[in-house]
Amino acid sequence: MLGKQERYQIIDQFITDLPPQPPADGILVVDKPSGSTSHDLVYAVRRKYGIKKIGHTGTLDPLASGLMILLIGSATKRAAEFSGLDKAYQVKAKLGQITDSFDIEGQILFDIFNRESTLANDIPIRKSLEVNWDDLKNSEELGSLTDKTIEQALEDFRSQLNQRVPPFSAVKLNGKPLYKYAREGKPIPFERLPTRDIVIHEIKLLDFKPHDKNRNNGYDEIHSSVISDPLSGAEIQPAVYGSPNTGLYPTLRLHISCSKGTYIRSLVHDLGL
Repeated sequence: MLGKQERYQIIDQFITDLPPQPPADGILVVDKPSGSTSHDLVYAVRRKYGIKKIGHTGTLDPLASGLMILLIGSATKRAAEFSGLDKAYQVKAKLGQITDSFDIEGQILFDIFNRESTLANDIPIRKSLEVNWDDLKNSEELGSLTDKTIEQALEDFRSQLNQRVPPFSAVKLNGKPLYKYAREGKPIPFERLPTRDIVIHEIKLLDFKPHDKNRNNGYDEIHSSVISDPLSGAEIQPAVYGSPNTGLYPTLRLHISCSKGTYIRSLVHDLGL
């Protein structure tokens, strides 16, 4: 997670790049920068135009970059219309680790190259996840992964799914966000996490780099970027986020088209298992 000062710098630059006047129809499509929250963008637009009545039509995780629809003034009445639109993402993922948040920001619960020490850590959330920790793959099995085996695994996700929301999310249970339970060391058991019916319209493997200790694969993160404008359908180049690693971990890049409410990090977590 970026510090406050870094986030403020991102917000200030975002405000600078906004048009001088708000759109006449109250519909503002913005390119959310990585490192900012969806609420940061609402704050920035409110500050830029001095308008109190503003909202977004769906959040993106802080590390994600991509297009978001903001509604201003009377256009906020159309929130349901836009929030129900399908989404398109481009995802970069690393196989071989599990974190409590299912992304790079979380605490590592399992590392395939550091199996014994990571499994020995007594972390409360580990017991709340539906993971057979003793049955996870070992590092020797990484060499057998190919683009063909990845494609076969993706077949299970090309359908309508009932997806449990991740334990670190803003979804509320008994009026309290799930991430607050997790941060307090009292994570909700997996079977009690809320579920959502979602549809994966398309999931396509764009790139796969297998395990290779001599290769630098160029990124070390689980990250998603919206790559299509839900209003016009025009594609944009996703932002690149991350730092190089040794290439030990297999990495892949996916294109995903899905219904609203889909948690991409949960999908990647399930794929890795």
